[in-house]
Amino acid sequence: MIAWALVFISTLAASANAFTATATASAPASHRTSAPPNTYPSPPPNCDFSAGEWEQRCELSVSYRIAHMEGWGMNIFNHITLKVKGSELLEDGPHFLLNDYGQGFDEVTASSLLKVTLDGSQVPHSQGRVFKPGYVLHAALHEGREDVHAIWHCHQLESTAICQTTTGLLPLSQEATFALAKGVSHHPYEGSVNSLDEQPRFLQSLGPKNKVLMLEDHGPLVVGSRLEEAFSTMWFLTRACQYQVR
Repeated sequence: MIAWALVFISTLAASANAFTATATASAPASHRTSAPPNTYPSPPPNCDFSAGEWEQRCELSVSYRIAHMEGWGMNIFNHITLKVKGSELLEDGPHFLLNDYGQGFDEVTASSLLKVTLDGSQVPHSQGRVFKPGYVLHAALHEGREDVHAIWHCHQLESTAICQTTTGLLPLSQEATFALAKGVSHHPYEGSVNSLDEQPRFLQSLGPKNKVLMLEDHGPLVVGSRLEEAFSTMWFLTRACQYQVR
């Protein structure tokens, strides 16, 4: 139930708002109530985050917790990143948010997320450790695909196993057809993603429209215009890989 919350949060919110508006209009004045407030916590006092960035930080931290619940984390490794809205207009933009290296997925909070530029430099007043393979891979796609705002990467067992095969993902289930419809690309293994020279090849492998990149001997990566899309694609992909392996 909790895992699906992020996927359908926009739809549910729209439906809830429509239902509330209808019910409020038809109810007696004495029974009318206001819509529930936003459930995200308020930003800490004197923080430098705009209201929009704080909401994005909350969404991303929730995504890390959901990934932990799904078993998609690998100790302190792997990343989910989110482009900061409007940052592409800045001189050193765009910026994106990612986890502080050393924290488990179940430890990530809205305030602990790091904000970095495309070269991995932290934006003031972000303080923490940036894991180089994380920004090398994610920055290449955030820079090269304007439609990509969220990137979700994991080392989930069965999907990583499929990345180690020559057949790749097969259309054996409904979940597989969903993932395949997103467009699946493959990238050959070149090492532990520490070289900036590999960045243009990541982008070339993904292509201009595909949403799934199977990293050979490494693991799956999905991109989306929103975190909800990235999560749903990863969910169907990992489920399809579980069917295929088992």
